This record gives sequence, structure tokens and C-alpha cells, in this order.
Amino acid sequence: RTTDIFGELDLLFKHGIEHVDPATIAGTFKGRKAIYNHMMSMISNAKEFVTIATTEQGLIRKAGELKSELKRAKNNKVGVKIVAPANSKEAKEAAKELQDVAVVKNVDPKARFVIVDNKEVLMILNDETHESSEIAIWTRTPFFASALNSMLEQSIRK
Repeated sequence: RTTDIFGELDLLFKHGIEHVDPATIAGTFKGRKAIYNHMMSMISNAKEFVTIATTEQGLIRKAGELKSELKRAKNNKVGVKIVAPANSKEAKEAAKELQDVAVVKNVDPKARFVIVDNKEVLMILNDETHESSEIAIWTRTPFFASALNSMLEQSIRK
């Protein structure tokens, strides 16, 4: 009864432990449609900010697929930033179209991901490929989200 282990067990018995379901902190998605559906869900639940890093083609797609969800986020006082190269005519038009709902930075992040509120990240694991072959992982880990956001911000400032 006087050991540390007994004390710990007694605390667990009296206060219980909170079960963490792995499905609530991580997941995988295959195919662009599934990935975009989860992106839209993340954006709709954002409270503070959304940061999107993408490719030039991704920027063009997001102007069509995500603009209405990004507009709702902005109307809810959520800051939105998109980092993508915008060198082609189509990408420049997409960036211009998104300027009313997001700050668009013409920088190549050499990555594809979405960060929401420094709490969760959706990272696309492969480069531009056929839409059915795209794979993404999602995680709700504030440490990783915050670190990734910090690295992106530092690379933008350079």
C-alpha cells in the first residue's frame, strides 16, 4: 500500500483513464475525391486559421473545388493562407480568383498539405499523379502541426 505503483493504481481507479481512439487522431485517404472531402471537413471545422501548401496544378484545382468552403471559413473569421507556385497563366488566374478568400503566396513549398489551427494536418504523400492514386495521411497532433507550420513560415520569409 505504500509503494508508488499502488499510489498510481489507486489514482487510476479513483479517476479513471480517458480512452484515446486511434481513429480520432489519425487516418489515411486514397483518391483525390476522398482527400478533398476530408480537406473540406477540416476547413469547415477550423476556428482560427487554415494553411494550404500545394502545387501549381493543385492551386488551379483548389480554386474550383474549395473556394466556397474557404469563403465560409473567411466569413467565420478564419484566416486562410495558400502557398503555391503561380507561374502559368491558369495558376495566376486561380490565385487571383482566391485572393478574396485567402492570402495567396507565390512560393513553391515543394510539398502538399493542409494545416488547421495548428492542431491537425492532412499531408498528401505523393507528387502530382492520377487522381485515383493520390494518398494522404491525416493526423490530429498539435506538436506536428505547429512544427510544420513554423517550418513553412520560415521558408516563406527567406
